Amino acid sequence: TVVNAALITLDCTEAIVDEAIETGCNLIIAHHPIIFTGLKKLNGSNYVQRTVIKAIKNNIAVYAIHTNLDNVYNGVSAKIAEKLGLQNCKILAPKDEKNNPNVGSGILGELAESIESKAFLESLKTIMQTDCVRHTSLVRSTIKKVAVCGGSGSFLLSNAKALDADIYISADFKY
Repeated sequence: TVVNAALITLDCTEAIVDEAIETGCNLIIAHHPIIFTGLKKLNGSNYVQRTVIKAIKNNIAVYAIHTNLDNVYNGVSAKIAEKLGLQNCKILAPKDEKNNPNVGSGILGELAESIESKAFLESLKTIMQTDCVRHTSLVRSTIKKVAVCGGSGSFLLSNAKALDADIYISADFKY
């Protein structure tokens, strides 16, 4: 099938499929996948099923790039590490460390200088332009080595601990 036009979005919803239909797009490129767990039936009983059914009925392909953008060296996590000014960055959990150490999940890097933990959290709020940063109890008084995951990062917590990160920053622990 030839792609006539693509619609790019953060999340694929029924409204997005409607917009694709209205604008003649036969491909939707979404960051987040619409299907997080397997579908056992397609009867339209929830928005995920309705969205999938509508896309299929209208010959619209949906491509989710979430994992691709999380698993490249210069992806989402690397952009966050860059904003934080991290140096000596490497992949937190490489897919194949021997053959391709630049593909995998998360980033581990270092700040130019150690900073007091609470001051780091305050600077994180400013850098990420947010009013709130939720965190566990602080286990280190200063921060130097920082692990980052731009997505839902609970699966990388053990990697951050194993590599002795002073702090682990994740966008979310459950989407």
